[in-house]
Amino acid sequence: MHIVKEINIVLRAMRHLESADKRDSTVERIAALIDWPVEDVRRTLSFNEHIASLDAPLDIDPNHTIAEVIADDGSGDPESLLQSSEVGSLVDDWLAQLSERQRSVLERRYGLNRADVETLDVIAHDLGLTRERVRQIQMEGLDRLRKIIKRGNISRDSLL
Repeated sequence: MHIVKEINIVLRAMRHLESADKRDSTVERIAALIDWPVEDVRRTLSFNEHIASLDAPLDIDPNHTIAEVIADDGSGDPESLLQSSEVGSLVDDWLAQLSERQRSVLERRYGLNRADVETLDVIAHDLGLTRERVRQIQMEGLDRLRKIIKRGNISRDSLL
């Protein structure tokens, strides 16, 4: 709040000088009027620079829309986002039906639930198992997921 007060003092002095002299006020003249050091006035004026919101329209070119100026290629249309969210929710439900070890292996192998994608060797080392045993757990988990999906009567087309 004190910065806002300082900005108001400087701006009031600036307006006073401009209205009295009918010419642009300088930082030195403002500092002399309010009895502040010149550097303090410069610093305070720098706080008053225009800050634009990312949501505010830009005054770039009236012939271009914001979408043309700043394209967000990373986001999809709302329908795709909703479908992706629904599929993610289904995958979470399916994974919850697996054993803890199967779920852990599949999440780490395929990068599910924000896990990093890892090799069989890394997972085997972390779990104290052989690479082959981790591969078997992975295959068991995938087989179980297939059965869960089949039992839920969900087709590949509806997922993709």
